Amino acid sequence: LYIEEARQKSIVPGCLSATTLLNSAKDDQTRKPELVYDLIVVKEPMHWSPESSLPILGIARTEQGGVVTLSDVLHLLQPMNGESEEDRQKRRASFALILRMLVIHELGHVFDPSPDLNSPSNPTAEEMAALHCQNECVMRSGNTEELSEKIRLKPFCPECLTKRRQFFRKP
Repeated sequence: LYIEEARQKSIVPGCLSATTLLNSAKDDQTRKPELVYDLIVVKEPMHWSPESSLPILGIARTEQGGVVTLSDVLHLLQPMNGESEEDRQKRRASFALILRMLVIHELGHVFDPSPDLNSPSNPTAEEMAALHCQNECVMRSGNTEELSEKIRLKPFCPECLTKRRQFFRKP
């Protein structure tokens, strides 16, 4: 139901409108009114909103949940002809690392005690970067596989880690 609505409101053929998907989950009247954190994983590509064709890998809202797409990394699960066992394991490890960092990043937005409630409906790349950490951190916009490998054991920079801890300590 959520995904079909996100397809219908998409302005990019073959993609999902990410904000529509989040809104559909939030507005679902069949759900219990208690606080629930959703993490929706899809395999179709996504773009920001019905007003923006900006491609994204994930989106999240504080105290609601998030959506991530596997569209850019699913190829890492496909076997390759003549591939050695070592290369297959590296490819699958790369998929797992990228997915882990993507999920941690979106959950980092969910548990942000100071969200930007005025995020634009049709953001520029510069506005998107401003909503993210500028340090070598999982909360940086556009993480690369190289950065993910570098930060895999300590994904949050000290500032972002402190912010997430504040979320769980607030009254």
